[in-house]
Amino acid sequence: MSFLSGLIGKAAKFDKSLSQYELFAFPHAGKGIDLSEAQRVANLDWFLRVKDERCQLFLAAMAAAGVHLPEPGDVTDHHALTLSLDTFARSTLDHVRQIDRICAPGWRERRPEEREAAILSFVIDLGIYCGECARSTPLGFDWRIDDTRYRRNDWMPTAGCVTLSHISNRGPQRLYHDVIEWAVFRSAQNARASAGKTIRPVNSFAFLGDLMDARY
Repeated sequence: MSFLSGLIGKAAKFDKSLSQYELFAFPHAGKGIDLSEAQRVANLDWFLRVKDERCQLFLAAMAAAGVHLPEPGDVTDHHALTLSLDTFARSTLDHVRQIDRICAPGWRERRPEEREAAILSFVIDLGIYCGECARSTPLGFDWRIDDTRYRRNDWMPTAGCVTLSHISNRGPQRLYHDVIEWAVFRSAQNARASAGKTIRPVNSFAFLGDLMDARY
């Protein structure tokens, strides 16, 4: 059924609507841990310049698909928002053809082209939108490079990446939340679940609710 949905119906229509979607690509591709300090800074500087525009591209694409979401600063019910995102994923995004492969781990190192690049760009913008929603709260989130000095064998996947960050409410340490990676990973996993290959969580975008509920 998921395969057929990707060829006809809402998923296929949405897929086609992304054919002219503006592509997202960090100036320097690759794992953050493998980039130089100058490359990491360049990625963050570029990201901070484009993130607002990327949110608008995402919101416009969602509105064209019939899903009208609030601006990040206008979110009043983040639990309803996560359900809206999950509902859209279940009805449409999960069934976009090959999205599980397009959003598979390692997306930072790949440079997809044409259709695949447009789909991945949309999903990255979904993560940016989630991050901006959390950043618009008074909880102190901002966008940073995870510059923690990890030991080589103990480095976290966030190392060297553009992430959402804040000071933990459970202690003085700074936490890094890779909301872009979470959105990409969930999109791949959701598609696999819709194809019967794994179990889907009740609300696949609950991570946004957890952030905005100050659970960290």
